[in-house]
Amino acid sequence: MRKRRRALSLVLALVLCMGMLALPVGAASDEAVNAAEELYARGLFKGTGTDSDGLPIFDLDRTPTRNEAVTMLVRLLGEESEALSGTWQMPFTDVADWAKPYVGYAYAYGLTNGTSATTYSGSTTIDATQYLTFVLRALGYETGEDFDWNQAWVLSDAIGLTNGEYDADALYFTRGDVATISWRALSTAHKSESEPITPDPDTTEPVGGEEQCTHVYNSLGLCSKCGTMYPYKVTEAYFEVKLTDKAYVQSKPYGDSEYYCFTESYIGKKFTVIGTTVNHYGNTWYQIARDLWICSDRCEVVAQKDFVQISGETSPSGRLQQGNNFGLRGIVETAVGKIMKIRGSIVDSSGNTVQEAICYPNATSNNLRYSINNDLIFDTLASGSYRYIVEVWTESEGGQTYTQLISSNFEIVGQTSTAGDGYVYGGRAFTVVPNLKAGYCFDQNAYPRFENSSGKNRGCTATAMCIAYSIYHDTELSPNNVAWSSGGTKWEYCTRYSDGERTYRGNTFTQAEALKAAYDCILSSKMPMIVGVNGYSSDHVVTIVGVAQDANRSSLTRNDFLIVDPYGGAIRTLAYFSSLDCEWALRVPI
Repeated sequence: MRKRRRALSLVLALVLCMGMLALPVGAASDEAVNAAEELYARGLFKGTGTDSDGLPIFDLDRTPTRNEAVTMLVRLLGEESEALSGTWQMPFTDVADWAKPYVGYAYAYGLTNGTSATTYSGSTTIDATQYLTFVLRALGYETGEDFDWNQAWVLSDAIGLTNGEYDADALYFTRGDVATISWRALSTAHKSESEPITPDPDTTEPVGGEEQCTHVYNSLGLCSKCGTMYPYKVTEAYFEVKLTDKAYVQSKPYGDSEYYCFTESYIGKKFTVIGTTVNHYGNTWYQIARDLWICSDRCEVVAQKDFVQISGETSPSGRLQQGNNFGLRGIVETAVGKIMKIRGSIVDSSGNTVQEAICYPNATSNNLRYSINNDLIFDTLASGSYRYIVEVWTESEGGQTYTQLISSNFEIVGQTSTAGDGYVYGGRAFTVVPNLKAGYCFDQNAYPRFENSSGKNRGCTATAMCIAYSIYHDTELSPNNVAWSSGGTKWEYCTRYSDGERTYRGNTFTQAEALKAAYDCILSSKMPMIVGVNGYSSDHVVTIVGVAQDANRSSLTRNDFLIVDPYGGAIRTLAYFSSLDCEWALRVPI
């Protein structure tokens, strides 16, 4: 049993060897996003679907269930294959078929317990204390012996798994927290180990102390008499080398240090160097990722690199239809210093800034999708010519550096609306409900009352309800004037949709049935409909306001429906989101 649990702290070293050529440089500005992407790339964390670009949707803002958490834990241990192939005995009668291998495995090895003698309650949400308990058990710590399960954060803080983020008053625990804790766990020591396999990086200060002792250092850089580590200092760098001879990727810049993999098969391959050092022998070593080193005499320098670079970029260009959204993408990275500021802006033909988004990563990388993309709203732009600009400020020991990373010209082509109930969007005619007015397309971000303790605006439910009510009654119902709590709106101005034969409650209908209900509601009842969706935010809610005039009721798609999205108050099609969330009831204003 103990040998099996040690797999958690060994997975990282294995992954680093197998994926050496794809190692990221540095940590993302948003730790949760970075952790999710790193775990996803290694097959340890799965999304809830994909967006229109084929990228995974992680739903990092959603609270995970016990089933999801225990599944994550089994994958983290590297035991998914064994879990899926095994036959597990457990006393629980309420475990979903898909979750039985994971729950059974975790129960068999003492990683989880039920909520009663016969129930597991896998569909209920999990909190920080429960998931920390899972992970601590996987690291070899025993409940009641090493820690109290209801105060798991005390031990997790002590061993460096967490850093004071959780306590008895913690109200929010999300899939983003699961990803962050799981990623940290890969480099956290097992109880039986004195040191983590992957120590905390310290690339700006000498290793082992400020002063060099006067004794003799061995081939590990350690003084054989006093145990002091030779105080080598890492100098930031950013260039590319090619491996010219077989070598080891090692934990320290010494030939006898612990190694992660043998690189003979990588001869001729290229690595990005992020730092250099000289050991006490006078040998130069290259740092290729955090605590991974390779000797310089096995490499040749290929090329210097830019201080700042971007990968996976999508920028607007050419002609864009007015009213359509554009998803900005790109990972901005620097291996020298940190990214201190990123400014994204949209400038008109006169050079005036019409939209601006600024973030302060204070990190070595930043995902534009989760930073400036959220604040540059293309579907609100008027017709005309524009330029999209991204500027980056970095800071290192050498000072500050400014880089204009992107400058892309594009044009917004206007759309027209027809008389009566017609509306043209993206070149397609829609029949919309009466009283669809710009003044009723509220933006949830304009109402600070909806922000949670993390600064995230959670007011989509209340705002979508106000949009629907205002349109239906042709009178403004402000989002400031409805009952709301951190748990969401009380739905006091709407009710569940009924077609006379059935009421569309959560989990009582399919997506196809929901689309037909929306079709009938818009065209027959001429009422907007409030629906749940899956997309850039978990548990998001929008208001359907129109149906394409050429839509076929027997073969409806999300492209056939026009919506008002509370996030930005933008008009777009329902296809902007990956799917309807049928766990939400269909609602209409009263």
